[in-house]
Amino acid sequence: MTSTFGKQLKLYADRQKGSKRTALDFQYVVAAGKDAYPTVNITMAPISDETSEAQWDHKRVIQLNRYELTQCCAVLFGLEKELRANFHGTEKNKGFTLINNGASGCGINFSQGGDMLTHMLNHAQRMEVGAFILKRQADAWDMSVSDVLALLRQSVAIKRA
Repeated sequence: MTSTFGKQLKLYADRQKGSKRTALDFQYVVAAGKDAYPTVNITMAPISDETSEAQWDHKRVIQLNRYELTQCCAVLFGLEKELRANFHGTEKNKGFTLINNGASGCGINFSQGGDMLTHMLNHAQRMEVGAFILKRQADAWDMSVSDVLALLRQSVAIKRA
């Protein structure tokens, strides 16, 4: 799936209860293969109520393709409503949805074989993840983050025209 790992950002839904307690990890990677490109792996794991520890042995991992990475930036910065990344994994049974919930933040759903995990990002976390993902998009496009944001805004304007 990946060949090179880089920076990491971890978030925890500590205030949630039950199955909504999850840990979220974003990590810079370079996609393997002849078309190697900078992207991000997103990992989500449940947090045990008993130990309050992330159960990384029950994690779900998805690697965003180059177009999903771009869409992820657009959703995190409120330019698009949602990102759906479906049919991932060797069995094509993994899916990831990122939903723009306006000023309150973003919702993340991660499914694997019909089982779902959810993580809610508040506004501050959304900005932190947004900056992290935006920097990776800038790496992938070999340009500044301000240029990436300008292009994302232009893309939305073109779609609306």
